[in-house]
Amino acid sequence: MKKLLLLPVLLMLFIAATNYDNTIDGTWKGDFYSPEGPMSLTYTFKTDDDTLTGTVSTGLDLIELEDGKVEADGENFSFLVMYGDLPVPHSGTLNEDGTVTMRITVNGQVSPIKLTKEEEEDH
Repeated sequence: MKKLLLLPVLLMLFIAATNYDNTIDGTWKGDFYSPEGPMSLTYTFKTDDDTLTGTVSTGLDLIELEDGKVEADGENFSFLVMYGDLPVPHSGTLNEDGTVTMRITVNGQVSPIKLTKEEEEDH
């Protein structure tokens, strides 16, 4: 009887594990709140071993990520965005709930942003 009860639990754990996308690859969106007001940002990330590449879109500009790095755990990463002449370091963590928590540093001020992954469309 115990084995029969254990089967549904194991099945649910297997489904949860296979549905958890533990990669930052893809398109992520979030709102950044600055003194000038909120700004919707769209990040596109691509990893290759410990290298992170991609872009960030502000709605007006599309900016390439620079010096992108992924830690060995695959969950922590960092990169630099040059917004004009202003270097804007970013560091982030892929959370267990499938979101990304990122810290953006502008002129020494650190601001958090939470990103959610966009669903990929079937072609």
